[in-house]
Amino acid sequence: MNYGFNKTSRDIHYRLLWVESKTEAGIDLYVPFPVIISLCEVLEIVGDYDRAIRLLEACQKKLDTKHISEICRIYLQKARYFWLTNTHHLSIENAEAVLALARDSRDRISEAKSLQYLGKVENDRGGFSRAYDLLYMALQIAEDLADADLISSICNDLGVSLWELGKYEEALVFYNRALDIKRTAGDFRDMAIIMNNIALIHWTKGELKPAESYFRKCLDVFRRIGERPNCAIVLNNLGGIYHDMGEDESALEFHFKSQKENRLIGNLRGEGNTHQNLGIIYSCRKNYKLAEEHFFEAIECFKSSGDQPGISMAMNSLGIIYCEQCRWDESRKYLLESLRIKRELGHRLYEAGTLINLSNLEWDTGEEQLAWDYYYQAERVYRELGLLNKMKELQAFLAQIYFYQTDYPKAVDNWRVAMEDTVDGDADSELPAWLAQALARIDRRTEALDLLLRYKASLFSQDNSRFRLALAAAELLDAGADASVIHSIIGCQTVEECCRRAEEIQVKTGEPRQLLDLLCTECRHLFLSGKMEDGQKMREKIKEISSATGLKRYIAYIEKLCPPCSS
Repeated sequence: MNYGFNKTSRDIHYRLLWVESKTEAGIDLYVPFPVIISLCEVLEIVGDYDRAIRLLEACQKKLDTKHISEICRIYLQKARYFWLTNTHHLSIENAEAVLALARDSRDRISEAKSLQYLGKVENDRGGFSRAYDLLYMALQIAEDLADADLISSICNDLGVSLWELGKYEEALVFYNRALDIKRTAGDFRDMAIIMNNIALIHWTKGELKPAESYFRKCLDVFRRIGERPNCAIVLNNLGGIYHDMGEDESALEFHFKSQKENRLIGNLRGEGNTHQNLGIIYSCRKNYKLAEEHFFEAIECFKSSGDQPGISMAMNSLGIIYCEQCRWDESRKYLLESLRIKRELGHRLYEAGTLINLSNLEWDTGEEQLAWDYYYQAERVYRELGLLNKMKELQAFLAQIYFYQTDYPKAVDNWRVAMEDTVDGDADSELPAWLAQALARIDRRTEALDLLLRYKASLFSQDNSRFRLALAAAELLDAGADASVIHSIIGCQTVEECCRRAEEIQVKTGEPRQLLDLLCTECRHLFLSGKMEDGQKMREKIKEISSATGLKRYIAYIEKLCPPCSS
């Protein structure tokens, strides 16, 4: 299928303009139903869903109740377009209308498709268990009808539900079943869509090379058939993969290629996603000015395309980078607005993510009661949605809270749970170094050293993990760990060398939390070394910086970590 403007699609486009001009002139024009559907398909290709919906509704008014099949088809198309534009309540309304008509008329294909769209909406809103149940009912009907194409489509959606539930192997079973059907049918376009989803599973599991391979296969197919919107999506995904590999120049190259594709086809929603991804790369580089510009560009693109979830996503990202810069009022403003939109849309999964960001902000600023309130709201959402994988992410967040409260046994227990399914080569993970630092503080240095040796390669993949590794190494030396083992891990064998290594990274990132974390480790070392006067001076310095930046979390932390000496 060629999604470029070839002769056939141009003819249909001109026919569409003719039909619309007659309709607007008040002429009662009969257009065959298949032509209406073809016109809508052209509008879908160019992303003009509003015109497609208007055309379907005009057609629906001319149909009487004996045209059940056509009415069901119109409802299904409208359910699809409302789903694609994230207008979920209208997608549900149309899908439920089909479901009632289909069951009354015993139209089992329409029944299965309506259940499928209800499942798709639930997937988007974060109700993955409910989505799975709806989609599985749809699959049973499709299997009874032996409709291979519908079976493949539903299996792909079931894979999405299971992926989001963290059941990766079960998701792959459904994806591979869908892929086999499309391979037999020779449907290369749908094969590429399914391979893109398989790539996302590998990406989620930290298997970056297999993910890259699948994305490249998808890209080849979409380029061959001339499907630019999906080319742009896959180019964006490849940019994300290279970013996670630490190859930001390659990542930027792919994102800029995606941006070019989106601009050529006038896809503002896709362009917004590219700005969003570029903003993430620049924020990771601590180039907050460029990151901020891209996030605002993303918001403008999403506003122009009516993409409320996109607006909320970009606002959430702005809230995060403002929090990182200690711009507390701006951070709170954008996070709260992002939360409002997500709640309005019923996007509970993403609502929980923003609640965690708000909790983190309030912990930083010393508003503990409010921070706990946001935390418990997020926990409730994840529990209600049955998202065990997200619960583990939440436990990693909770472990940090306990760490800064100096409750190291609880911090260790939560980090252990968060790391249960972590593989040795898991890139972009600071968890092993955080856990090692907590273990060092309760004199479990053998466990800590084993952990650092096991995850040594991945701990050197990012500045943040290298920084945390240097602090963990310093505190292990303070706890009496073998200096030769520490040297084999990080190349340092004294506390002072480890702290200098951490300082080099902090100077590069300019991150105020890293500065305070480093000073806290140095302060603890001074007290442990019996240098009480120097320790007291360092302690006061930490409190001054905490007050100046608004990072009040560290005032309470240093009080517990290095209590004032009695006179």
